[in-house]
Amino acid sequence: MIHIRDMNKRDINEIRALATKTWKATYTPQIPDDIQKKVIRDAYSTQEMNRRFRLSINLVAEEDGVIVGYAFLSREKGAEHNAYLESLYVDPDCQGKGIGKSLLYRGLERFNHPEYCRLIVYKGNNSIHFYYKEGFQPLKEREGDFFGHPVVLIEMKKQIALQ
Repeated sequence: MIHIRDMNKRDINEIRALATKTWKATYTPQIPDDIQKKVIRDAYSTQEMNRRFRLSINLVAEEDGVIVGYAFLSREKGAEHNAYLESLYVDPDCQGKGIGKSLLYRGLERFNHPEYCRLIVYKGNNSIHFYYKEGFQPLKEREGDFFGHPVVLIEMKKQIALQ
């Protein structure tokens, strides 16, 4: 059974390990291994994780006491009642069980009547179909530089029905 809970600082090493595994499965061969390692080192550093604990909603999904997914959501700049999905990753061995969906919607429950949720995803990410399935629509594409590696990013947005 999957259990969704708030992330705590004791989870950081397990999150780093899961991030490494999910990044390798998700972004190879689009993003070179050395760039992936740099991203993991920087994005999951103690300093960056402490920033996330201060500013983001951080959730983990556990199965039998093992973290199998995580999500970071923050408030949209300029529209703080809306959500920005910073990261959502599920162990490749556990995908297709509704874990990503559970993390996404549990996170959205933490916002006060959001109108939308926005995210940015790498074009070519083999999990982009998940976002389409959950109702996200592409807004625009742009070229970017990711730690010295050229990428194409897609901004997506999901309208959320107000209750």
